[in-house]
Amino acid sequence: MPLLTRHVIVSLLVYLFLIAIDQSPIGIFIDRKSSVINTLISKKSCKVAPVPGETKIWQYITLFKRISLIDCPGVVVDTAGDTETDTVLKGVVRAERLENPEDFVDAILKAVKREHIAAQYGIPKDGDDTWKNSLELMEMIAKKSGRLLKGGDPCLRSAAIYLINDFQVGPVNMDCEEA
Repeated sequence: MPLLTRHVIVSLLVYLFLIAIDQSPIGIFIDRKSSVINTLISKKSCKVAPVPGETKIWQYITLFKRISLIDCPGVVVDTAGDTETDTVLKGVVRAERLENPEDFVDAILKAVKREHIAAQYGIPKDGDDTWKNSLELMEMIAKKSGRLLKGGDPCLRSAAIYLINDFQVGPVNMDCEEA
């Protein structure tokens, strides 16, 4: 695949601008819109962060005299009938703000293949050394990542937050099974 240069990208933007003059793309959360704009203008104009919600307001950036880019907050579509679990897994709610993040780990285990979770956290997927339920998985993740309470007990809350964050914006969500 050929490398996209700035000239090619700008030409594409001009073309899209000419055929869709009154339309503007709006990305979902954590869609890296701010990073793309910073790359196009070759300087840091838009604030970026590895978590959703950094862009709070619309920001207009001039690329050329007659071409402006708009950095906007991401959009998450709330489907009627979404459960609390659906909302959390879509990334609408940050895991750190959940009262009981442990409650959502079972849903992640249903959505992601066992071998992908095992590979991500460096734990065995088969045999006697593997997890049998979400509680055992959180204990293994907490121990493996050093998320321990006083006395060396695994912090299940911290492990659940870690797993949910990886599902929302990290490598775990890339390997989902078909529902």
